[in-house]
Amino acid sequence: MTHEMHDDLRYAQALASHAVPSGDIPTIFHRALKAYIAQMEKKKFAATSKPRPGRVSVNPRTIPAEVKRQVVERDQGRCAYVSGSGRRCEARDRLEFDHVEPVARDGQASVGNIRLLCRAHNQLAAEEAFGAEFMEHKRHAAKTRPKREQPPCDDRDVVPWLRALGVRADDARRAAEGCESMVDASLEERVRRALTFCGPRGTTYGRAHASKVGPA
Repeated sequence: MTHEMHDDLRYAQALASHAVPSGDIPTIFHRALKAYIAQMEKKKFAATSKPRPGRVSVNPRTIPAEVKRQVVERDQGRCAYVSGSGRRCEARDRLEFDHVEPVARDGQASVGNIRLLCRAHNQLAAEEAFGAEFMEHKRHAAKTRPKREQPPCDDRDVVPWLRALGVRADDARRAAEGCESMVDASLEERVRRALTFCGPRGTTYGRAHASKVGPA
């Protein structure tokens, strides 16, 4: 255990001191694992106790959150690939959402056309659909494609400020993209500009929140 991990453990014990007065380490770790699992399930599988109507995306590759939740429940959180002999894959790691009928062939992001596959069987399914040579060419192209340089993160990043004002993460990222060209503007100006992209068009969402932004 590193010094940082030790400090985090002590802090977790302090935060949980009312619920776990003894600071019992196995109990703290178990609670931490439960919280981490919930966080990862939300990120990977759109898990939530309070589902809301999702937005309709024009991108055919975007899988709605409700579809993800139903597919994960149906496939029991494991790879759904079944071999020719009728044996189902046991893998629960490196799971990916796969279109049974590929998007390139007008496959829809529906519960009936989406399944969970492990990385290996997802690659196999792609090879069966498009051919091994085609997929090998795509993998090679992906490896040799120049990586786009990401701008360094600094205190001018408006996303954390938008999140602090209650803007959803995906909305905050999209709004931040709208003020990337304002390289010489102050942080306050960038945040105010980003807020104008938030909320449904024609509402006062952005203006109401923009008024709360103080001097940077």
